[in-house]
Amino acid sequence: TTSARPRRNSSASFWLTVPSAMSPGSVPNIPKISCPTRRFPPIGAPATGPTAAAQTRLKQLAAGSPEPILQHLLTYDEIRKRCDVWELFLDGQNIAHLDTGERQRELRVNLNDDQDAEIERFSVELEGIYRSLPQPKHLVILMLSYDRDTRISVRNGVVKTLPQMVDRLNAASSGLTRFEYADMGLRRVALPE
Repeated sequence: TTSARPRRNSSASFWLTVPSAMSPGSVPNIPKISCPTRRFPPIGAPATGPTAAAQTRLKQLAAGSPEPILQHLLTYDEIRKRCDVWELFLDGQNIAHLDTGERQRELRVNLNDDQDAEIERFSVELEGIYRSLPQPKHLVILMLSYDRDTRISVRNGVVKTLPQMVDRLNAASSGLTRFEYADMGLRRVALPE
């Protein structure tokens, strides 16, 4: 007879029920649980602008009737009613411009003696800005973009640690707001002066 005994999986926070007839060290045939990622694009593959498919779709919309464009604008408006979109733009002078839609803030990405970006300090300051703002909606999408002249160490430092920055903001929100992010890549249009 085989009775089941619970065993704690040491690498995860859940319990497995393992038949007692299994020998120690053997792995039960458990189907793999897929956990889709919630972040786009993957780290190391930043977006560099509209994809070919998006450019083709834009050309089709421009040549066709205005109805799909109006439908898109109405859809976008409904999305914006339910979530906030924050834009974080890195300029060529190591200044990060945060635009929450209602407020604009700036913070400097400082460099250390080796001319590398001080990302931990930047993350703390970004969290401080979040805490000083009025409570956002239940979902905030942080869209990162950068100027062509942005220092490579600054851009790569922010892109690489963006998931940790978002996790830090999620922790600071105490469950009231969920933060997500998107690396939008190089911004082709300059900020208005």
